[in-house]
Amino acid sequence: MFYKRCICKQVYYQTIGAVILVTRIENKKLSKSSSAWMQEHIDDPYVKKAQKDGYRARAAYKLLEINEKTNLIKKGMTVVDLGSAPGSWSQVAGKLVGEKGVLIASDILPMDTLPDVTFIQGDFREADVFERIMAEVGNRQVDVVLSDMAPNTAGNSAIDQPRMMYLCELAVDFALATLPEGGALIMKVFQGEGTQELREQMQADFSKIRSIKPGASRPRSKEMFWILNLFINGTSNFCLKTSALFSIGVSKISLDILTDSIKCSCIIFSPFINFRLFLN
Repeated sequence: MFYKRCICKQVYYQTIGAVILVTRIENKKLSKSSSAWMQEHIDDPYVKKAQKDGYRARAAYKLLEINEKTNLIKKGMTVVDLGSAPGSWSQVAGKLVGEKGVLIASDILPMDTLPDVTFIQGDFREADVFERIMAEVGNRQVDVVLSDMAPNTAGNSAIDQPRMMYLCELAVDFALATLPEGGALIMKVFQGEGTQELREQMQADFSKIRSIKPGASRPRSKEMFWILNLFINGTSNFCLKTSALFSIGVSKISLDILTDSIKCSCIIFSPFINFRLFLN
């Protein structure tokens, strides 16, 4: 309903050395709650700072603070940014890895071009998109995977939380399929039902899990960011990585040979998840 009553246009103006994001409200017929949210957004110091600093979204300061505290993203690294649009995390990570580093961004939504950032539009669960990402990685290794992915929220935790948990699982499985020992995943999560269970599951494959609530994250927001460091834990992680990579290369015809239950899970889940369940 909000989007039917209010049209917000985001316009990028090129200035000397910076891109300024300007939000223009064209229709002021808003509900009281929508008006309050919009006014809060306009008055937000991080929104104003993002406009001044040339970042596409206030989320840039979340990653900046996370990296200040962890120092995970460094010059020369290879970083993959999942769910990258509109590109603020890619802007930050691209500067952090520098000219000798590689930043690969991917999203199902389009994203405007950024200097020294390779953008691949598509669903990374699909084999061809995954292969395009890994082709850009080439002979390098992925050092850090970023995920600021979040679902379109309905305002109902019974709906929003399972959607978010699913995106978290996708990010984790992508990380397990691509990261070497010692690699790291920085991932957004929503605090709520299933979060603790997911964290406990992650402890089998990650040596350290740290939670950070950046200053740019609004206090009332349920979002947190997990920083996960990967380690090889017996055969479990090896099976996960092998099965994930194997599933990417399996043809649709080959999948049909498998059982009906596996075929169904292939439709519902990513290729990473269904093979993890199969092997376990």
